[in-house]
Amino acid sequence: MSTWARAATTTTGLALVLPHPVSLPALAALIVAVPLQVRVVEEPHLTAVHGDAYAAYTARASPFSPPSAGHGLMLTRRSRRRDQIAKSLLRTQM
Repeated sequence: MSTWARAATTTTGLALVLPHPVSLPALAALIVAVPLQVRVVEEPHLTAVHGDAYAAYTARASPFSPPSAGHGLMLTRRSRRRDQIAKSLLRTQM
């Protein structure tokens, strides 16, 4: 299980077991922040550092599960569009 999955499972469990006004917003923040961090910060950095080797890796691996899990990179049209927007935003900021 990936670190992302562990964090999401733990936060979901805490939100269910300890129903506090902060627990549900914390879960929502985790669900939004982790993929955003991966797509906007980590993936562009890894692409800049490793180039074609990282591009080949991302073509066969999911960003949220370890390669040994056997999951391929399954992007929907919506997530592809979101990735394109994030990349264009990064280009305009540089």
